[in-house]
Amino acid sequence: MRKLPSWRGSHDEEFDNTYADDHFGVPEEWIEDVKALKDILGNGIRKEFGQHLLATLRREPTEGDKCMAVYEKEQSELSRTRHFKANGHTFVPVDDAAMETALKLAGANGGELRSAWGIFPMSLTIKTNEIRWPNAQSQVQSLSRQPLILLRFQAKYSFHFLVLIWR
Repeated sequence: MRKLPSWRGSHDEEFDNTYADDHFGVPEEWIEDVKALKDILGNGIRKEFGQHLLATLRREPTEGDKCMAVYEKEQSELSRTRHFKANGHTFVPVDDAAMETALKLAGANGGELRSAWGIFPMSLTIKTNEIRWPNAQSQVQSLSRQPLILLRFQAKYSFHFLVLIWR
């Protein structure tokens, strides 16, 4: 996009500098028509501008259009899975079905997802009756007359899992 002659520059978004707004100029012949779009009911659309818009919207798909269609299809398939996005960009599957879907989509695209920066699996560790300190057993038993079942649940991201899958 930045190679287009109409590109005028960009600036980072204040809320997250990983996003940027690109600015483009309007061709001289359409400037007044674009300004008139502010009140389209009052101004109407000039015939030549309307024909230009129709020709632009009804054109054959470009490579960019085709890439966007693939991106949207992938995003739609991933949206039907149980997952969340870490940092808003990275696909984190919550269950095996989500992981399988993401890996199949990535496999069909040379090992990458188009709609996310990557796949970041979670590693879950659940331990029962784990006594982490030598004197903890007696302290726990003194707090309750009932036998206790201790559960320790830990959820964290796991890079090594992803490496093993691709091998």
